Amino acid sequence: MGNVKQDKLELNQVNEEVIIHQQPDEVPRTSLPQIGAPAPEFTAMSTFGEVSLSDYRGDWLVLFAHPGDFTPV
Repeated sequence: MGNVKQDKLELNQVNEEVIIHQQPDEVPRTSLPQIGAPAPEFTAMSTFGEVSLSDYRGDWLVLFAHPGDFTPV
Protein backbone atom coordinates (compact mmCIF):
# COMPACT_ATOMS: atom_id res chain seq x y z
CA MET A 1 0.00 0.00 0.00
CA GLY A 2 1.32 3.46 -0.88
CA ASN A 3 0.86 6.59 1.12
CA VAL A 4 -2.66 7.67 2.05
CA LYS A 5 -2.68 10.70 -0.27
CA GLN A 6 -1.69 8.59 -3.29
CA ASP A 7 -4.26 5.88 -2.45
CA LYS A 8 -6.96 8.53 -2.11
CA LEU A 9 -6.05 10.03 -5.50
CA GLU A 10 -6.23 6.62 -7.17
CA LEU A 11 -9.65 5.98 -5.63
CA ASN A 12 -10.89 9.37 -6.86
CA GLN A 13 -9.64 8.59 -10.36
CA VAL A 14 -11.53 5.27 -10.31
CA ASN A 15 -14.71 7.00 -9.10
CA GLU A 16 -14.47 9.58 -11.91
CA GLU A 17 -13.99 6.82 -14.49
CA VAL A 18 -17.03 4.89 -13.21
CA ILE A 19 -19.22 8.00 -13.21
CA ILE A 20 -18.16 8.89 -16.75
CA HIS A 21 -19.00 5.40 -18.01
CA GLN A 22 -22.44 5.44 -16.36
CA GLN A 23 -23.59 8.66 -18.02
CA PRO A 24 -25.55 8.31 -21.27
CA ASP A 25 -24.06 9.71 -24.47
CA GLU A 26 -26.93 12.17 -24.83
CA VAL A 27 -29.23 13.46 -22.15
CA PRO A 28 -32.72 13.93 -23.60
CA ARG A 29 -34.06 17.43 -23.12
CA THR A 30 -37.67 17.72 -22.12
CA SER A 31 -39.67 20.88 -21.95
CA LEU A 32 -42.02 21.80 -19.17
CA PRO A 33 -45.68 21.16 -19.92
CA GLN A 34 -47.57 24.26 -20.96
CA ILE A 35 -50.90 25.28 -19.45
CA GLY A 36 -53.69 24.10 -21.71
CA ALA A 37 -51.47 21.71 -23.70
CA PRO A 38 -52.33 18.00 -23.76
CA ALA A 39 -50.40 15.95 -21.22
CA PRO A 40 -48.04 13.32 -22.63
CA GLU A 41 -49.23 9.70 -22.39
CA PHE A 42 -47.59 7.70 -19.60
CA THR A 43 -48.03 4.49 -17.65
CA ALA A 44 -46.92 4.17 -14.03
CA MET A 45 -47.32 1.90 -11.03
CA SER A 46 -49.68 3.03 -8.30
CA THR A 47 -50.66 1.41 -5.01
CA PHE A 48 -53.60 -0.08 -6.95
CA GLY A 49 -51.50 -1.45 -9.83
CA GLU A 50 -50.59 -0.08 -13.26
CA VAL A 51 -52.35 3.12 -14.33
CA SER A 52 -52.19 5.08 -17.60
CA LEU A 53 -53.16 8.63 -18.35
CA SER A 54 -55.44 7.33 -21.12
CA ASP A 55 -57.48 5.46 -18.46
CA TYR A 56 -58.92 8.86 -17.52
CA ARG A 57 -59.59 10.22 -21.03
CA GLY A 58 -62.61 12.54 -20.96
CA ASP A 59 -62.54 12.97 -17.16
CA TRP A 60 -61.15 15.76 -15.04
CA LEU A 61 -57.81 14.73 -13.59
CA VAL A 62 -55.35 16.20 -11.10
CA LEU A 63 -51.85 14.71 -11.19
CA PHE A 64 -50.07 14.66 -7.85
CA ALA A 65 -46.71 13.11 -7.07
CA HIS A 66 -44.56 13.02 -3.97
CA PRO A 67 -41.36 11.25 -2.99
CA GLY A 68 -41.56 7.98 -1.08
CA ASP A 69 -41.33 8.06 2.70
CA PHE A 70 -37.84 8.59 4.09
CA THR A 71 -36.31 9.37 0.69
CA PRO A 72 -34.22 12.49 0.05
CA VAL A 73 -36.13 15.29 -1.64
